[in-house]
Amino acid sequence: MTSNTILRLISLLLLAVVAIPLNISAEENPSPEFKAMGVSLEWYRHEFDLNVTQVKTTFPGVSAAQMDAIKAQLDSFNDVEVVNLRLDRQVHPYLNIFGSIGQVANTTQVGFSRLAPGVSDMEVDNDGTAYSVGATFSRQYGKVIGSFDYIYSYINLDKNNDEIVVHSAVPSLGVLTKVGTVSLGFAYQAIEVDYSGVVTAPFVGDVPVTVATENDDDIQLLAGLHTRLAKDWYMTANVGLNGQEQLRLQFNKRF
Repeated sequence: MTSNTILRLISLLLLAVVAIPLNISAEENPSPEFKAMGVSLEWYRHEFDLNVTQVKTTFPGVSAAQMDAIKAQLDSFNDVEVVNLRLDRQVHPYLNIFGSIGQVANTTQVGFSRLAPGVSDMEVDNDGTAYSVGATFSRQYGKVIGSFDYIYSYINLDKNNDEIVVHSAVPSLGVLTKVGTVSLGFAYQAIEVDYSGVVTAPFVGDVPVTVATENDDDIQLLAGLHTRLAKDWYMTANVGLNGQEQLRLQFNKRF
């Protein structure tokens, strides 16, 4: 999917966020003080391991078959940080749709130094733009809130037009407390990343390399807090619990 296609999808979603008519009566709205429109500033960071699924290069002395055989040994990790501007709308008491555009700082390392002495790892530092669309379905049963999020994200990196595609599904259960809604859930994230860079080898210098990767661990346990800071102002925070560094902080204004 091209960046132009993603931009069209984002534009359509944001139009839907603004234009879809609401038909929510006071009797059926479980949170009448929660206004329909929202704009958020969101910070997100995720560090995770990658599996190399394909390597494209003409590395001296290493055939394509040999490279394919050793790709599983190429340790790789990714560190991504995103600052998003997000627009959302409550289109039903239990359904919220949203779209966001953000700036990305991405760092990736692929362990080509395992191939031979004197061979460098491939390191790529890259900025880019993230486009996301998604929806949240939630239901409240007394003090317990069940929710399910689906998010599709497309990240276009400036260097070499590298791309990251992320599909996220996040079911969770929350409990209303005096400090807000405390939740526990898990995120399923299918991440596909293509990177282009160079590897330095003795006598031959820089060798262009392109690698295709996917995330090693696609399940992440999450703990979260959603709380009201002031009238029409809310904060949501999430943290990963099982080894990967995953943090998200969001400030939301309703209007």
